[in-house]
Amino acid sequence: MGFAGAKRVLRAALVGVLVISALVSQVPGLARPAVAAGSDLSSLFSSGRLIRRGDRGDLVRLLQEALAACGYRVSADGVFGPQTESAVKEFQRQSGLYVDGVAGPKTLAALEKAYYRANPPDKHIVKPGETLSAIASRYGTTVEVLARLNRISNPDRVYVGQVLLISKGEEEQEEPAEPPYERPHEPPAVEPLPAPEKRICLTFDDGPDLTTTRPILAILRQYGIKATFFLIGERVLRYPELAREIAEEGHVIGVHGFEHKPLAGLPASEVRRDLAKARDAIVETTGVTPYLYRPPLGALDETQVIEASKLDMRVTMWTNIGGADLGASSAEEVVSRTVSRATDGGIIMLHEGLQHTVEALPTIIETLARLGYGFQNP
Repeated sequence: MGFAGAKRVLRAALVGVLVISALVSQVPGLARPAVAAGSDLSSLFSSGRLIRRGDRGDLVRLLQEALAACGYRVSADGVFGPQTESAVKEFQRQSGLYVDGVAGPKTLAALEKAYYRANPPDKHIVKPGETLSAIASRYGTTVEVLARLNRISNPDRVYVGQVLLISKGEEEQEEPAEPPYERPHEPPAVEPLPAPEKRICLTFDDGPDLTTTRPILAILRQYGIKATFFLIGERVLRYPELAREIAEEGHVIGVHGFEHKPLAGLPASEVRRDLAKARDAIVETTGVTPYLYRPPLGALDETQVIEASKLDMRVTMWTNIGGADLGASSAEEVVSRTVSRATDGGIIMLHEGLQHTVEALPTIIETLARLGYGFQNP
């Protein structure tokens, strides 16, 4: 067979493969492996795609599974045909949405809520920014039920990574209720830290923060450590309960400006006004009079030193060179940067609002303790 003949044979073989693939894709259940009901529905709800008649594949199958779980008659075959379109339209109609038979972002958001209300999971892991009321709404329950189920005495106190029970099994429901713990969902107990030979100070800038303040407080409480929190006045007024919790835990509170804007180079009157406004916000919210000041963004000049002194505050910087957690790509990187810069009498600066910081904090504490460091405030 010559070269031209070989090309004709290869072309015919490729055409045959394409024809077979097209025929297989039209047979329900053969286009792709089936996806088990309820599997990875999060990829459907977060897809942001328009799913419409004529589409095929896993997203269509997940859409069909979600609709079927909510009581709509549809087969999970991965093919968006007339039956699926009819089910989508019926769902849109009952949900008060525009009825076009296309599963877009609004329809998927409503379907997500309907699905989880009809099929609540056993557990939910709290994500950044979530509140107990938002979680309760998602699963069609109430804050009171979740608080009772998880023995949460303060519904405002849920932290990132906390595992919440959403529903109980029959055996659990028959068990007598136990009295709530004084501090529910605390991290597990840890081994006592070794006797320190050196001293170091943990400080946190940019709080209070809705997603990280409480997890940081929980970790510090777990290890019996007090730290220093340099708070932004405007955020103290926005999240007063968080600021009060920091004070109630016995941590030192310092001033980090009112709006976190650089004050270096500004007139003394403007610097004084900013520092006094931030200090007053902390005093009025927590009852604590701060005696420490850390300049926003680390931009310090003589004017700030003088004006802070007039307000009975002293400037406190740091020794770990610019914040070990800024720009870090992982918790491990935060740990490595922090530990490598530790010195006897040093001041470590970390930041609220960074999830890597929360994840790294237990390892930082334990590693420094093994290296002979104890923790104290400035």
